[in-house]
Amino acid sequence: MSHEDQVEAAVAAPTTQPTAPPEAGVTDVASSATGAADGVAADSTAGDAMVESPSPAAAAASTTATPMPLSRQLSFLTGWRRSQQGGTPGSSATAAAGATPDAPNAPADSDAAVSASPPPPSQPPVTPAAALVADDSSAAQFILARLDEQGRGGGASVSSGFGAITAQLRSGLASVGYGVVASGGKGDDEDDEANTAGGSGQLADDDDAEVDWDFWGKVTNGYEEVARRQPRLLARRLQRGIPAAIRGSVWVLMAGAKSLELEATYRGLLAKPFPGGGDEGRQVRKDLAGMFEGHEYFAQQGGSGQESLFNVLKAYALRDPDVGYCQSIAYIAAPLLLNMPDEEAFCVLDKLMHSYGFRDLFVKGASGLQLRVYQFGRLLEDLYPAIAKHLETHEVRSDLYASQWFTTIFAYRLPLDQVIRILDILFAEGIEALFRFALALLQRNQAALQSLTEGEPLVAFLRTRALDAFAAADSMDAFVRHAAAQPVSKRRLDDLAREHAAERLRTDPDRVAAAALRAENRRLTDALAGLEAAYQALNDEHMALGREQ
Repeated sequence: MSHEDQVEAAVAAPTTQPTAPPEAGVTDVASSATGAADGVAADSTAGDAMVESPSPAAAAASTTATPMPLSRQLSFLTGWRRSQQGGTPGSSATAAAGATPDAPNAPADSDAAVSASPPPPSQPPVTPAAALVADDSSAAQFILARLDEQGRGGGASVSSGFGAITAQLRSGLASVGYGVVASGGKGDDEDDEANTAGGSGQLADDDDAEVDWDFWGKVTNGYEEVARRQPRLLARRLQRGIPAAIRGSVWVLMAGAKSLELEATYRGLLAKPFPGGGDEGRQVRKDLAGMFEGHEYFAQQGGSGQESLFNVLKAYALRDPDVGYCQSIAYIAAPLLLNMPDEEAFCVLDKLMHSYGFRDLFVKGASGLQLRVYQFGRLLEDLYPAIAKHLETHEVRSDLYASQWFTTIFAYRLPLDQVIRILDILFAEGIEALFRFALALLQRNQAALQSLTEGEPLVAFLRTRALDAFAAADSMDAFVRHAAAQPVSKRRLDDLAREHAAERLRTDPDRVAAAALRAENRRLTDALAGLEAAYQALNDEHMALGREQ
């Protein structure tokens, strides 16, 4: 049985009640700090649960270039210098160069299942940007909580990572005659009125806006200070996209992933054989050959893209044998390799797995996946009860489709340049950012979903064509805006995490069996005490009769 089959078996236990989680091992869920920003979405109740993880399917993607650190730095330096001289810096908030197919390829079997059902009505137009109000306060909460988690979990290694990459960028600035951008700026979390609609948090339609190189210079010079002092402004900038020229370096900064020691470990792991031997390695290469057929960098068998991806997956499987090789991890590693060298991509992947919680999606028992799907099902009931009720009526649990969204960051279906935009936000806010994108997909497809009245076509649609609502090359900004407007709060997710942990403790089969044994032991102990008391009474009576005679 493959690793992914084991994960699927571990999380696929169906439940009859919406709030009953699957029978699995106990998971301790530590709640994260709430953070200092304003705004918390209202609490609510009811939900859906757990998890049958489908296997990821091959999908086309877009980005064709692989920016390297030197070129990213030079591009950034040129744009920043122009901005200081009053010129027009180059702008790009998207991924590296390349055309994106408007309709990415999808698994044939899933599309066939959808086409067998009545065709959904044409999609309603995307809500105009002016009507979408970004929940900046909640985004700021997640950014601040993510920093706190890095401080607790990473300690000195996080600080040294920030220092190493910042020193690298500052050295590059100085080496070509540019001054180092001073950190700081306006007071705590400036309103940035010029870049919002009326200062209300509405996202401005700024597709043609120039890149704010001064802001991104401050980020590269001191990410943590910018994130703590101006989390809402940072959230809005990330929603517009990190400039492609510095994206890889900013990702490393946000993740705290710079580690010369881990890079050396990566090079050492490459010299070792693939875990499981040659057959396992051949299977991985076969998987990679079919995953990104429409993507120029990863399409060529034996090409540099596939080799880099193979090396990163091999090294991680050797470093973390409890997870090993899992095909879904390739969808997470691929967009990293489009923005940084192999060794940095390996370090960032390691951070995503261990610090951001992705590892818990893949380990035996898939405790993290169970938690995320549980939280998502409850959020769906909170925010879109009509959709939740429709899916429940046709016995479509959220685990039947959302698990694939979380384990691949939607990359099994979305073009990679769009996945890169999601990662821009995820690196700052954490894995919880995926909830807003998932909710945006369901909101956008509500009419189509309600037109389908059988469970199988609904599941097939959610796994495939639902993601096509934002799959066009020019739709990513709309996807981000819709996601940013979803009112998901840190407090609500923490409450749901505690609720899920308590429910698992209550229903875990091992604990239930242990409780039953303890109850039986108490019953037998009481019975034994009763027998001993009766025996003592009989003995006393016998002794009394003997004395009378």
